[in-house]
Amino acid sequence: MLALLVTVLPLLVVTSLYDRFTGELLEDLGEQKVQHSMNATRAALSGFLKARQFELETIIDLPNIERFVSGDPLSPELESTHALISFETDSFDIYGVLFFDDQWQLKTALPGVASSGSPYWGEMELSLAGLPRRKFADFWLIGPQAPRRGHSGWFLLAAPLPLSTGDTSSPGFVALHVRFASLTELLKNQTRIDGFMPLLSTSEGQRFTVNGQPALDQASSWLSQEFAPGWSVEVIKQDPAVSLSQEFRRPVF
Repeated sequence: MLALLVTVLPLLVVTSLYDRFTGELLEDLGEQKVQHSMNATRAALSGFLKARQFELETIIDLPNIERFVSGDPLSPELESTHALISFETDSFDIYGVLFFDDQWQLKTALPGVASSGSPYWGEMELSLAGLPRRKFADFWLIGPQAPRRGHSGWFLLAAPLPLSTGDTSSPGFVALHVRFASLTELLKNQTRIDGFMPLLSTSEGQRFTVNGQPALDQASSWLSQEFAPGWSVEVIKQDPAVSLSQEFRRPVF
């Protein structure tokens, strides 16, 4: 019996240490994987906004674009410009294009392929009251508006309209009305890593899930990277009960 104990005890010690080392190594490898994945996610989020910036810059350079604020948007003279705007925004990521005066009062709403309801159909109403606004290079990042019953979440990427002849200030703003979930869905690659949850955090401290819904988990972020002024992608560690070391540690016996 003593001989057996002398033989087995060192094996148990070595096995325990090996198991512990393997678990910690897997945990470290998992955390490295999260960091690499976050870099890719941040690049995807940044790339999404850059694509919208390019679309907005193209719209601003269209002829007579300021007349969607100061004139009749249904004028036959604006038909070709309207057609070019529709071409630039032919995407289910964009609800439409909005034109505001210099006081941010909505003047014109041009629907896109994903538009529904106000301000495109029925009453032309869209309130920006209470929504955060952050300067983003030559643009404004406004929102997001969290999803509500019967209404999807959205945010605006806006830019000032070009000056008209004789004007000293911009007559208003043009904005892309962007589907918020199109941005948060880019977090999905992070969700494939067990034990970690990705969230999108905005300038007011709101956090949203991959589906664009307000996050219920109030845990502190384990890792965070900003991809736009005040907007960042965060990762929180979930319950240790589902940590990587326990998820992948293989049993000894």
